[in-house]
Amino acid sequence: MTKMASSGGFKKNVSNTSTGLENVTGTEYRQRSRQCLTVVPTARNWFSIFATTVVVMILVNIYYVHNNNHVRGALSRDLSDKDRFLNGNENYVNVISDLKRQLARAEEEIHTLQQQKDQHEQQQQQQRQQQSLQQGEAQKDEPPSDGTSQSPICQKIPLLSRQPTPSTSSLWSSHLSHIFASSRHPRDDSFLFHDFTAVLLHLLSPLRLSRSVKTLPRHSDVGHAVEKLIARYDYLQNKDKRKKKDVVPPLRILVMGGSVTLGVRCAWNPITSQMGRYGRLGCAWPLRLEKFINLLLGFDGVEIENVSIGGTNSEMATYMYQWGLLGRDPDIVIHAYSTNDMHVLSSEHARVRGLSLEDAVFETTQSFIRAVLSPRRRRRGAGDEDCGGRRPPLLVFLNEYLGNEQREIVTTTAVGQIMTLLCGYYNVMSVSYADVVRDWVYADTKEGWFSPEWYDEKGGFVREIHLPTGGHISIMWIIAYNFLNALTLFCSHDTRKGGANTEGQYGYHDNHNGLPTLKSQTPIANGPAIR
Repeated sequence: MTKMASSGGFKKNVSNTSTGLENVTGTEYRQRSRQCLTVVPTARNWFSIFATTVVVMILVNIYYVHNNNHVRGALSRDLSDKDRFLNGNENYVNVISDLKRQLARAEEEIHTLQQQKDQHEQQQQQQRQQQSLQQGEAQKDEPPSDGTSQSPICQKIPLLSRQPTPSTSSLWSSHLSHIFASSRHPRDDSFLFHDFTAVLLHLLSPLRLSRSVKTLPRHSDVGHAVEKLIARYDYLQNKDKRKKKDVVPPLRILVMGGSVTLGVRCAWNPITSQMGRYGRLGCAWPLRLEKFINLLLGFDGVEIENVSIGGTNSEMATYMYQWGLLGRDPDIVIHAYSTNDMHVLSSEHARVRGLSLEDAVFETTQSFIRAVLSPRRRRRGAGDEDCGGRRPPLLVFLNEYLGNEQREIVTTTAVGQIMTLLCGYYNVMSVSYADVVRDWVYADTKEGWFSPEWYDEKGGFVREIHLPTGGHISIMWIIAYNFLNALTLFCSHDTRKGGANTEGQYGYHDNHNGLPTLKSQTPIANGPAIR
């Protein structure tokens, strides 16, 4: 028993010694057992962490070894690409060098061809000079190298000196601001008619104004008038250096007409009732035209004298002109008797003579044309001469008649038809104010800008022929437009001669403006009698 006890006690003592649980209660034992249970798993985790760390290090080494191999491959590829790039650049440089060499060779070839061309042109020039000498023509008589074909007169006019000569419409349209400013009446200080003038200028466009052109003057008559204008300009530019006896007067324009041209009832307008202070002559279109042209020219180039007398017609004007009752010889004569030629008094006078009104107008109009165009004996101090007398003036016919002396539209146009027929035959300029505004007036017979009032206060129809302010402003522009048209046509006329052949039938020149050389110089029979 003792042995067993001692033996169990030995074991018990040994157990208590190794665990340190001697004299420990049951509760404390359980607590310490739980602590031991916790310690044992923690030791195992350390082993797992160690093993995991070893595996991760192995994997990291494997990754770095693989990545180094990839980087080495990438670097090797980059080096190969660089080698290929350098090789490509060398090829590109070679191509550029080849192109530069080809360009240099091309430039040499161009230079050689240019030298050959210059030599060829020199040879042709020498050949032309030799041919000119053989034909007996001096080199200085050849057409200008710039190809200009204008009269030397037109070359002095800046607006018309370029080729081709600008058209009348383009010149008018491109200078509307200057035209508008020059249209202000000299006594209209505050420009009361500013808006009215602007709207009129808008309505009378170049397309509308072109309706007024009926017949054209002779080429030589226009040239003579332009020469006098340029002489006047040159004189004013050197006035201080000229002697008093060398005075060059302005271009003199003589206006002949009746009460319409005199300015009767010109004060009618839609703007103001103060136009009466201008006076009849001051309001009428002749004075306006003189101021307008001189402002456009920039110098006092023209002088207009209005010798209109109310109640006169072409028959009386013919006597006045033939008897020399008009003073100095004019350079331009404007005939403005169309309204009075259609007057009831003229109609009555024709009936007494046994003529129709149309026949009487034809007769008196032709008599006036012949009186003006017939050479007159030179008076002391007169200008150029023609057939031993003075040079006839440039004659202009103005048709301003719209009615209402007659009640039939066709009858009211008779004077215009006769004027156009005779002026075309005698190469006289004719202008029609009536054809410019006729459609507006007949479409509304109560309008008051271009025609007079045809109705009284009670609405009754009355006979009235005198134009309002708008009509006189419009006539000023219409005549100026026709003068400009004659000038542009004059300057567009080709003055150069053709080849060396002499002047042929009707003034034909070989190789002139592209015309061919005639195969025969024998005149062709039965041609027209061109004057």
